[in-house]
Amino acid sequence: MAELENYIGDFTKIVPKTEEEYLTSRKNHLALERLFQICIEIVIDICAILINKFKLGVPANEENILDFHMGKIDNIEYLKDMKKFRNFIVHKYGEFNNQLVFRYATEKKEDFNNFIGNIRKTI
Repeated sequence: MAELENYIGDFTKIVPKTEEEYLTSRKNHLALERLFQICIEIVIDICAILINKFKLGVPANEENILDFHMGKIDNIEYLKDMKKFRNFIVHKYGEFNNQLVFRYATEKKEDFNNFIGNIRKTI
């Protein structure tokens, strides 16, 4: 979790103040996309570790990792949304929308902190 908290701190440091500043900098695009991808992957890894720790079974695939935590972690749906967003970033499904990345960076960043709080309550 410390690693996730460190990346969230990095996130806070590099998010530009305005969408225009973000949209005009390829460096900002690449940095935020990568940080989001890393943070989401850490969340999935933590969920997988908890499945193993609590002997909840064996997930059939990565999507099922999050399903195992239904009812155990508040608002699991936001994690599923973040995972979908990660897939969008990694695979560049359809036309890539940098405005969406900025919106996630400014509006959804708190979801990572909520996740950390939920995990601390669980363990």
